[in-house]
Amino acid sequence: MRFWKRDTEQYTNREDGRVKVYIPDGHIKTGGFYDIWAATMLPYPEEKDYVAELSELDLRKLGYPRDGVETLTVVVRRPHNIPESIKRGGAGVSGRDFFSDRLLGLIPQNESDFSSELEEKGLVDLLNLKCRPSYIVFAFPEDYDIKKIEDLRRKLKKLDPNIPLAATEFESIARSAAEEIAGLKKGEYMLLITDGKTETYPRVGDTHGMVDVTETGESIKRNRLLIAEPLVMERVTPHFVVDEDTYKAHKPVFDEMISRMEKRIEELNEERPEIFAVKLNREVIPAGI
Repeated sequence: MRFWKRDTEQYTNREDGRVKVYIPDGHIKTGGFYDIWAATMLPYPEEKDYVAELSELDLRKLGYPRDGVETLTVVVRRPHNIPESIKRGGAGVSGRDFFSDRLLGLIPQNESDFSSELEEKGLVDLLNLKCRPSYIVFAFPEDYDIKKIEDLRRKLKKLDPNIPLAATEFESIARSAAEEIAGLKKGEYMLLITDGKTETYPRVGDTHGMVDVTETGESIKRNRLLIAEPLVMERVTPHFVVDEDTYKAHKPVFDEMISRMEKRIEELNEERPEIFAVKLNREVIPAGI
């Protein structure tokens, strides 16, 4: 097994037995996925390395079937970059929110719709990892008294300027939410794209509100915001997704990975159910969803 200091942005050649699997750092890793991934017996490269390469012999020693994988490269990457990496050829784990925003450009209404939309993009949704359930929400300063998105139009007259500006990391989801949920048209709202700490923008008056992800709602509460009804996306969890051609070429190896993770999820549901529990503080949702 070899470790490398860097990873190049090359397309995966599905014919020569080279396979890339992208796994996330950050909250997904610490929110249960690290323990689930351990069941695969594949490495989780340390931060100083980021990349680990396994040979066919390495995989055989770990109990994986022989199916033409000559090298399997495990790459640690930021979760919001993983969907595009998978699209170029390979497999990996990221949140349903990032897949929806970066690849689909819409808000799937349920898990079935999500899988179907991925399939249309030539991707296969192999496993919902179910850990660390989060939510994509609209949130506004407490003094705006916006409990429901339908209240937004009524509040527009009091805003300065009266075109609402929302901070977000999720541009596609935010646009879909503004137009499909809030009923706004293009030109009736603006977005400020952020790289994180989005809750601070409406708090200090840099934007009127935000469309962002939250797990517990505590950061929203600390920044004196309230979540408006309806929620944009509910129970957002990480998924293991693979591009269709890669899956067809190396199905036995991927099926073995999935089988091991499924078993570990069942065990963790008994050992550490808090990993899969909803933690959203309902106090930050005044409409009482």
